[in-house]
Amino acid sequence: MLTPVLKKEMFSIGSCYYNFLFKTNSTIVELGEARLRQLYGGPVPGDYIAWHWRHYDVDLPHEQPVEINAMVMMFKCVETVAQSVGVNLTDKPALVISDFNIFRQMVAKGVFREATTLNITAKHIDKGHHSLETYNNIFVDLYVMARARCLMFSRSGFSKVALWMGGNDMIKCSRDRIMCTPP
Repeated sequence: MLTPVLKKEMFSIGSCYYNFLFKTNSTIVELGEARLRQLYGGPVPGDYIAWHWRHYDVDLPHEQPVEINAMVMMFKCVETVAQSVGVNLTDKPALVISDFNIFRQMVAKGVFREATTLNITAKHIDKGHHSLETYNNIFVDLYVMARARCLMFSRSGFSKVALWMGGNDMIKCSRDRIMCTPP
């Protein structure tokens, strides 16, 4: 029987449970490191900001609307957090991981100069049967989020898994409701 987890301890305990139950394999690590080198144009970056935007598009039949001012506020939040941890978004754009596929495609095409993304179409691991490549991409997304210095996270199980993988040293900031509290 597992005892209830106190809120202030949930990330460290969750990380412990996650590390006990799941180990990344060499394929995920190699793909993740290669994609980080590709994104940042050289050696794997020491510190970068990852931004997980749970938008629910994979669950629904069409893309959901987004208010532009909410997107602008979120970019400002990313900038604030990056400045507080010494990450220059011009040199190391924020890594966007999202099921908001239109936004992810825009980021991949360079529409937002302070953001970057892996060229992956988001899928949910529990929605249907997928190819091995798709499953690998899902876990690569988790891996690169967990490697970040700071994760801007959403109210989602995917964010929680990345937070647990990242452990206590990762700086966490909630994306939902655009509550930006720099470390």
